[in-house]
Amino acid sequence: MNIRMMWLLVAGCLLVFSEACRKDGTSDANLRVAMTDAPVDDPDVKSVFITVTEVRVDGQPVDGFQPVTFDILAYQEGALKILAEERIESGNYQSLTLVLDYSQGADGQTPGCWVEENDGTKHPLQSTSATLQVMGNYSVSADEKTTLVVDMDLRKAIRRESSGMYNYQFVTHGSLQSSLKMTVQGQTGIIKGQCQNDVTTSDRILVFVYQKGIFNLLLEKIALQGIAFPNAVASTAVQSSGQFEIHHLPPGDYEMVFIGCKDLNADGETDYQGVLLTEVLTGQNIQQVSVDAQSSTTVNVRITGLVPF
Repeated sequence: MNIRMMWLLVAGCLLVFSEACRKDGTSDANLRVAMTDAPVDDPDVKSVFITVTEVRVDGQPVDGFQPVTFDILAYQEGALKILAEERIESGNYQSLTLVLDYSQGADGQTPGCWVEENDGTKHPLQSTSATLQVMGNYSVSADEKTTLVVDMDLRKAIRRESSGMYNYQFVTHGSLQSSLKMTVQGQTGIIKGQCQNDVTTSDRILVFVYQKGIFNLLLEKIALQGIAFPNAVASTAVQSSGQFEIHHLPPGDYEMVFIGCKDLNADGETDYQGVLLTEVLTGQNIQQVSVDAQSSTTVNVRITGLVPF
């Protein structure tokens, strides 16, 4: 075999090997897309179902995705609903898009998105656009599994209507998109703790988390499209046991605000009572809470009073 034939043979083998590797996806990355939720304020809301018909990465649909209808309210405090797993080219990406179907669910039922109250009443949800895009830089590496977590803050996404055809509505398209945030699992941390309350008559206590220095009570209690505290980056409700957990927080410094809720007008709707005064028992001060990736920060407090709105 002459030198020229030998080099042609080597080049051919390399081409076949390269093509085989490409087909086997060894140069690709495994991307998983999941959703989670922050709770609504309204205690009458039992479930919030949404139908996702398409997932796009930088505008390109995820191959083989099957429409799914699920109760997003069931995925709180770190629980995740896996929407898709796909092999994609490794590299840097800037967006993730969810396409919703408001009229029809995955199994053909109507509507596609709705609120269910505790008594079983179903209220359809509508919006002016079905396409929700979340912006944010993220990287996927070859032979590693990257999980993108889309957090839909239902408190910001849904408002209660006092008049009109439906009792509940999605907020405007722009505000609905703003209710979504995207993080990479493994690059975020958790705030958790215990809240003791023996001094107030609050029926419910909500915890709001802000980037340090952002909270301004005068601005935050003014409802924006019926949504109060719009600049909070995350929120949760304190459980009856006093425990609370807030997941998927990017590393940084935060401040926490505890808000008491009660039906003040005997109209069946929960109202914000005011800001709860707290005493830190153990853990970090609520005015300066540092969160690191892959770690849990503890904040244990006792309620000492209430400043009414």
